[in-house]
Amino acid sequence: MMNKLMKGLKCREVYSTIPYKRQDEKNIKQYLHPFLLKEVEEIYKSLTGCNPNLATKKSKKNLLWESNVATTISHIHLFGTNHRPDFVFKFNSGTAVAVEIKKGESGPELHEGIGQAIVFSTHYEFVSLLFIDTSKDGKIKESLKGEKEQNLIASLWKHYNIMFDIV
Repeated sequence: MMNKLMKGLKCREVYSTIPYKRQDEKNIKQYLHPFLLKEVEEIYKSLTGCNPNLATKKSKKNLLWESNVATTISHIHLFGTNHRPDFVFKFNSGTAVAVEIKKGESGPELHEGIGQAIVFSTHYEFVSLLFIDTSKDGKIKESLKGEKEQNLIASLWKHYNIMFDIV
């Protein structure tokens, strides 16, 4: 399930079509929404065996988007402040996934995304965090090859159920 969600977030069609480095996060999420919705449909078809029409209905009902006025994502109150993920996928009554998309070119944005994901892990069973590297040389994405970075990614998954990736 988490791999399919990440596949929707990393959709090459979006990143090869739009000038994502110049887009704000809200616009990128708007472009990603239909691809994420498609992957949620696939999750329903593969994990529950439901027919395509039902999978479409369930995905539209259960993929909540903070920018959609027709849906509500409740705030998480922690450390005296409110927090809310970009998307929430409510698969069933016991499984909900917070989805956070963060864009940036340096450490502060990366720190913010990882911090938000950890906060969301206190409320959701799983968190999917995608960081969009807008640095000129792609240094953040390139760093994924490093041993320390791989250890942190593994630790986020093992200890917090956070799947993290960078495009």
